[in-house]
Amino acid sequence: MKSLIAALSLVAVSIAFTSASFAADKPEKPKDHAFTGVIVSVDATACNVVVKNKKDDSKTFTVNDKTKYATVDKKDATLADLKAGDKVMVQFVEEGDKLIAKKIGPPAAGKKKEEKK
Repeated sequence: MKSLIAALSLVAVSIAFTSASFAADKPEKPKDHAFTGVIVSVDATACNVVVKNKKDDSKTFTVNDKTKYATVDKKDATLADLKAGDKVMVQFVEEGDKLIAKKIGPPAAGKKKEEKK
């Protein structure tokens, strides 16, 4: 009986190490980030959008054919629909030294406070 328990324990440990080994071999998926601010500039030729937040931090986002755009009325938009002064939230990933925009649209509306009765 003790030898059976020892054998099962050895198998369990072996599986645990094998699983960890396979997990380490998978490339890590880039983590999504969000940045909210006002568009400073849109450059369709250079494929980028510069956004500045309330703290005067600005970020330059690269846009590509996979970038999605939305308008205030939740309709699909294009890069041409974006203009300086628009308040936006950019969902992006970091790829090397570039910030790749996945989605650019109006900031998410805050939750409404429940009325007190």
